[in-house]
Amino acid sequence: MEVETTEDFVSPFVPVLNTILLSILSSKKMKKLRYFLFIFLSLTSIVHGCGMSVHIEVTKRAMYTFYRTKSEYNKYAEYIHNSPEFVQAGSFFPDWGFNCLGNDDVSEEAHWPPFMRVGAEYIREKYNNATWEHDSVAQGAISFMFAIVSHGVADVTWHSIKMNSGFIRAMADLNFMNNYFEAHDVADTGGEFTLSHMSNLDYLVDKWSFPIDDLVEIYRRTNRTVDGRQIISCARRAFAAAQANKRFGKHFFSVYGEKSPFLIKQSELYYKGGFNNMAADVADCWNELVKWFESGPTNNIELCNTFRMVSGTLPKNKYRSSSNELVNFLYKYSVDILKTIGYTIRYHEKNGIGTFEIHRELLRDPITNEPFIELQDDSSEEEESVKVEEYGFDQIFQDVPTKSEQISLSSLDENKDSHNLLSSDMINETPFDTNCRLIPDNPITLNIPYSYAQLGHDMVLGDFNGDGIQDLAISAPFYSNLSEVPQTGAIFIINGKKSSSFKIPESTNILDLADKIIYAYNPNDDNNNDPQSRFGWSMSVVDLNKDGIDDLAVSAPSFGAKKYTYNGKVYVYFGKKNEGLNENKADLEIESEQEVLESDWHIEALGQYISSGDVDGDGFNDLLIGCPYCGIYGKSRTLRLLHTGGVFAFLSSSDHKGNVTIFDYDWSIISPGDQQYEWFGYSINYLKSESMQNPFIIVGAPGYDNHLKTQMSGRIYGFEIIDKIPVKVFDLSGVETFQEFGSSIIAGDFQENGKKLLLVASQSETHEKKFPFYNKDWQAGAIRLIDMEYLSENKRLSDDDMILGKGLLALLHGSESASHLGSSLLWDDDEKSFWSSEPFTYWESGQILKYSARSLFDSSRALSSEKIVSDECLVGRERQARFGHKIIKFDFDGDGKKDLVVSSEHSNHAARLSGSVTIILK
Repeated sequence: MEVETTEDFVSPFVPVLNTILLSILSSKKMKKLRYFLFIFLSLTSIVHGCGMSVHIEVTKRAMYTFYRTKSEYNKYAEYIHNSPEFVQAGSFFPDWGFNCLGNDDVSEEAHWPPFMRVGAEYIREKYNNATWEHDSVAQGAISFMFAIVSHGVADVTWHSIKMNSGFIRAMADLNFMNNYFEAHDVADTGGEFTLSHMSNLDYLVDKWSFPIDDLVEIYRRTNRTVDGRQIISCARRAFAAAQANKRFGKHFFSVYGEKSPFLIKQSELYYKGGFNNMAADVADCWNELVKWFESGPTNNIELCNTFRMVSGTLPKNKYRSSSNELVNFLYKYSVDILKTIGYTIRYHEKNGIGTFEIHRELLRDPITNEPFIELQDDSSEEEESVKVEEYGFDQIFQDVPTKSEQISLSSLDENKDSHNLLSSDMINETPFDTNCRLIPDNPITLNIPYSYAQLGHDMVLGDFNGDGIQDLAISAPFYSNLSEVPQTGAIFIINGKKSSSFKIPESTNILDLADKIIYAYNPNDDNNNDPQSRFGWSMSVVDLNKDGIDDLAVSAPSFGAKKYTYNGKVYVYFGKKNEGLNENKADLEIESEQEVLESDWHIEALGQYISSGDVDGDGFNDLLIGCPYCGIYGKSRTLRLLHTGGVFAFLSSSDHKGNVTIFDYDWSIISPGDQQYEWFGYSINYLKSESMQNPFIIVGAPGYDNHLKTQMSGRIYGFEIIDKIPVKVFDLSGVETFQEFGSSIIAGDFQENGKKLLLVASQSETHEKKFPFYNKDWQAGAIRLIDMEYLSENKRLSDDDMILGKGLLALLHGSESASHLGSSLLWDDDEKSFWSSEPFTYWESGQILKYSARSLFDSSRALSSEKIVSDECLVGRERQARFGHKIIKFDFDGDGKKDLVVSSEHSNHAARLSGSVTIILK
């Protein structure tokens, strides 16, 4: 079959498309926007169904882990590191033939171990491994095969193959009314834009290399006939799409982000198919692939655990061609579209290696033939030199009004360092808040030189050494002190001080600064050396042994990931007078059992959230373990419900020690909603005041869907603890799709008048604006101040007594689309105020806001966000760092005043996406 050319296909949409483009491009009013609009019309479909950048990102993250593993693997790590053009092409390759020239079946074959096995055998045969070190072509072919394996491994959990709650399956159930195919389309395409919005993609190289002759021969040895020219033709479109996403994808994040809060918030961290999980699985599989290259494939025909788990093939509907002819037309003509806007894809072949490169040319107005701007043919320059970013995105699409649009996009030039700082002229004040300013330019910033560690994922305070001064615990769940066991996690303890002569530390590397480091990995304890356990994901301060000294409870919800059980584990470290916490081994370990017991529980990701409170009234804080991903049998006992969720309580006792199972709990709560993917236990808060006879616990279930009437609207439940037993007394449900009501909660007697109040966040709630705006901020988030006296069973936010001025005392809206207000909540009892965060605002730079009690508890009028102005608003300086992931107050310098401590989970301060913690001294 001949290689298909652009002349082979004629679509009735060609004249329609030309008419639309000519109309826009000839408009005088839109003259400055011609170039940008043309890109938008093209790009929304260029990457349809590909997911190339996501696969490349997963490979890059796997490279970081693999590069640090056993010394005998170093040469392969070097090959991969030195061959980015082969690695990135190979990360795409298994999808090369989907929807292209009838090559779906041969493309499918490249996803699986039989193809990989033949590939490894062939490369060993063709290239003498004794000369690999000096043969760049051989190194490229080897790297290409490693990348193919990366793609195949990642697809298993991403596409939920033979697993009930893999990424796309969960996304479908939560956001797409259980429609897997619709979720699949959004995940594969929207994942590209979400990735480019969240992180810098400068590492994407401007050329891809394919070992064409080798691939044709590998296929021949699997009894398949493939035309190398067809590989070239199909790969050209994919290369064009990846280059377009690198340059412009982040500007179109809203097109798909609005469809799925799960995609935005979980694409990186979800325990079954998030980027980090896929990368760790890939690195584990690469360890086995090395053995194939070193000694030849053995009887281990399935290569690694991932493929052993599925032992089959991808479903035939892995890729579905779009039914939209315009989409297919634009996808097919992606190369020509890029050419129209000033880019040329060039191809050359040498020694059986085919290479694509992208170059820039002079861009001319298709009507006047006048040049728009000079495009330098220099691959070192970044896409923003095209200067389309000068024209704010909000000027084009009024239904996507974000603060990100109000920042001059040229100020976000990719040429700058990846941890580039924002400047004050980037901030345009909004109608809702006029108090925003950048954080001081000289705060103390704690960092960690380990990529993807996510320092500051959780932070808690406790007096662990009994000296009367609170200490700070900071987690980094993706850090590892042993390269062979990735993503094990660590906790860093900074002791509280009393000092009048504080000096800024010479090193802000937390590995040097921490007074104590607790690692999940222990060389003397093989039972806890589990990769991907994510030790430190959630923490809480308890006194579980009733000795009057604070203990630290730490969860590792992905414990068991290597075996694909993901049962999870919770550790409790007892505080000791003058000594603090034992960094060598936990005093109590709470683990799960894989088999289903009579209780009907199926434990999964135990400890996704943990909390504490004196629920039995004995004066000691007890442990509350949330398990939103736990499953149970439904009330009919005929079908297991996935991710319905539960809460387990362990009461303080001097008998606690050693190892116990989760089924040794003192009491547990099964979600009363009896719904799949309700995520009951996603948030938990304790409430007790002097005026209350019994304590309460409030449990959030942000996945509650009102029986499929409104997806992910969310719900909170209130339980009164009577005679040490939780009794449900109220529930309050969200009423809007994707509201996620109950995603974070604070309960308290904030006014100190005996009134029980709740601050409840709906992190993905849409704000429908009224006069004079008449538009919406999707997934902006909201926070409600609620009087518990108005709550009873079966309440809804739309009920008459939940309006402003009655049960609802105040309502705050997020400031822009996808800002996710309420991601972190903190009540400051000293200053009688509360802090909240919007970590996704200002193009994911993030901001935190402070509201005084006076501004919230004004009884003279009903309050909404249009009337409430924050007392303070601080914007993070580092773009895409997500400043505000967690907020806490801690006296860092020992002067008796609590300082503001804020984490940025995506900070690139010390390494890519390593995370940082900013301390603003008071």
